[in-house]
Amino acid sequence: MALIFDSEIPDPDCPDQYEILMAALARGLLEQAGASLVKVWHVGHGYIRDFQSCDVDERESFPGEDADSALSNTLQRIPALVSTRASSPLEALRDFLAPNPLVTEDQQGRVCGHQAPPPRRSEAVTALWEAALRRCLREAPADRRADAGWVHRSPEQTAALVRTLEHPEHVEILMALTVTGIDTLEDLLTRGDSDLGTVALTDAVWGLSCEPPRWERVESLVALLRHLLPYAADAQRAQILGLRSWVEWLRGSGSTASVFADAVREQYPDLWRSTAAPPVARSVLACISTLGVCPWAQVKESSYSWWSGSR
Repeated sequence: MALIFDSEIPDPDCPDQYEILMAALARGLLEQAGASLVKVWHVGHGYIRDFQSCDVDERESFPGEDADSALSNTLQRIPALVSTRASSPLEALRDFLAPNPLVTEDQQGRVCGHQAPPPRRSEAVTALWEAALRRCLREAPADRRADAGWVHRSPEQTAALVRTLEHPEHVEILMALTVTGIDTLEDLLTRGDSDLGTVALTDAVWGLSCEPPRWERVESLVALLRHLLPYAADAQRAQILGLRSWVEWLRGSGSTASVFADAVREQYPDLWRSTAAPPVARSVLACISTLGVCPWAQVKESSYSWWSGSR
């Protein structure tokens, strides 16, 4: 199934502007994934219509139904869909930024009170984040894949994790560590001074590697980012939002990734314009512009939806 999102109301006077695109999409799905495009909806300016209306006159199908009313009617008819409905990009950002009920001012004060410098060597940064990622998986309850509630009981470790985000090179290490695992990352860092090592690290971070990402570790990072956010400020907070944007791009949701990246651009304009240490969110938008959908999301066996659906 496919949805065409348009900024204008669907217009019967230009109904063929997406025909070539839909034909190409149908061919690509069939050739690359063995999947047929069986249904297409056209959404624009608050309306939704069947793109290939056959049961009514073509002109009568425009502009379609009110999209909000159609969604409400569908959820009333099939209540089970309420719990499975995906959040919109803005809802995802709002939920991520919502106050964390596990955080108190006292806890924030204790985290801020740890003034020890964060680890600077890549090996120490790797060990710190690897322990955190594994703990999230180890302590996850049966109904969740990862849980980072322990962050609020470990002020010293929390402070160190947040402080590492002040350095772009550490953020890149975290990204590679998340999707590859510590053994692969150590091998990449060993080769890091060579051109091949640099390319391999970049490929691992931006979905160009032939190896699929370790999605369970990505889930662990998502949990960590949510619980670390209340203890972050300025560049740290911008990088957390940027990492969340990166995760959404890996999952194949460029629209949600863009919303998180735009939040960084709006909230931290000076950091966004930095040439010395640009935020990772800026790189995510550049990848969306250059690559479009994350390459991992384009292949069924390496995609997040495939992995998630098999769990």
